[in-house]
Amino acid sequence: MDALRDAIDTRLRAAARGVNALVKVSEDGLLTRGCMNATALVVALPLTAFVPAPSMELWPILIAATLCTACIRFSVAAYRHGDLSQTLPLARGIAPLGVAALAAAFAGEQSGGAQMAGVVLISCGSRCLRSRAGYRLATRTARGRIGRG
Repeated sequence: MDALRDAIDTRLRAAARGVNALVKVSEDGLLTRGCMNATALVVALPLTAFVPAPSMELWPILIAATLCTACIRFSVAAYRHGDLSQTLPLARGIAPLGVAALAAAFAGEQSGGAQMAGVVLISCGSRCLRSRAGYRLATRTARGRIGRG
């Protein structure tokens, strides 16, 4: 079962990289992404006839999932203004902060100090990857602090 999960995960990651690359190189990334989503809808919609309707508890999650459209719009806008190698790590690094904030606000989840330190460390690390100068600055700062520690 682990091998199947790993194979699916690898293929999904490759597909996501392909989608990001297509959006980046296209003339209109938003139109390209919209066409991809429309194609997925056309393929998936007929398949809904073969599965039961989701229970009422899942509807808030399904509605929240539609908000991913905003994420796609932000990604396309970021790709227009920056290189994929800069915008993608930044987007991935900001996500943990957003998830932690939303979990605290809407789910009442209280993260411990070590958990929040991990979230902040991930977010700051990905922020430093955004530019070579930032990376050098973070490396110098980390070396200085480790050396003093």
